[in-house]
Amino acid sequence: MLFKQIVSAFNKSCALTQTKELSDKGYVAMHAFKHLFEHDVDRHEYGFRVTTKPLSSRQVSFRWRELKSSPQSGYDIYKIAKDNKLIGDTDNDCNKAINQSIEESLKQLSDYNIKPGIDISATNGLEKIWLFFDSPIPISVITHKKQRFSNLPDSIYNYNDYFQKYNIEQIEVVGFDFKNDSMNIYTNVPDTNNVNVLNEMSTDLNFIQCSLFDELPYDQLMGLNFTFDWEEPNIIRFCAYWIPGPKPHIPDEFHEEIPNFNQLPYYEETSTTRNWNAAVAVGKNMDKHYGKLEWIMPATTVMDNINKMI
Repeated sequence: MLFKQIVSAFNKSCALTQTKELSDKGYVAMHAFKHLFEHDVDRHEYGFRVTTKPLSSRQVSFRWRELKSSPQSGYDIYKIAKDNKLIGDTDNDCNKAINQSIEESLKQLSDYNIKPGIDISATNGLEKIWLFFDSPIPISVITHKKQRFSNLPDSIYNYNDYFQKYNIEQIEVVGFDFKNDSMNIYTNVPDTNNVNVLNEMSTDLNFIQCSLFDELPYDQLMGLNFTFDWEEPNIIRFCAYWIPGPKPHIPDEFHEEIPNFNQLPYYEETSTTRNWNAAVAVGKNMDKHYGKLEWIMPATTVMDNINKMI
């Protein structure tokens, strides 16, 4: 019964955000993990995620994660994804590297109390596998230990001096992205009074300067995100994200879709009672920033209001 409710709520979320509803590919992915969603629900967090992309590429995704560390659950998720052919063919070099990286990470990072998670998009199916940690782990566990990891992107070992310069010392989340063939690490924010630090970090990565970095409420920054892939020798994207508060005033220039997005029923119905995440990213071949708002309904809200959404 719960699975049917979640699927109905998924489609309601798509309708409210004016996006395509759950496709066959999305449903197959959801159904593959059905028993995880319905088993010991107090151990899990459910959410629906949408970002301020143009309507042509905007879509809703379902995020599930363990609330208690469970290394075996991480292996279970990966096995389900492989057995149901939800992730790419391992004959492809990038897909093979991602698969091997996940297997290595589950093994080598198991001592750090992994809480796994997944993202399933309405149109693309399984897009991400997440490794959340009970508490942040030293960044050196990954970036200084090539002997422990033979399949991570080579570029991840090239930035030890950079991370040390900006006091980036901890990793809070590791994510594997099947849609973009990439790996993400989410880190701490530099402890500094330098309001220009984000643009300095961007410049050191040979990315553009971004005026929004200077305007962000630095004391509200939640973390940084660095994206690597298996083909490039350098970091390909740098992102700062923060929580701006309930129904924040976001300048129109933050993203071209902000004026339209602010008028969505989804925003009006939910933003008065919860926070929005916001993020600004710069990266390779980007001549302007990418700004987005991200809405994720907390587990208690989903479960308390799921019948209202249907």
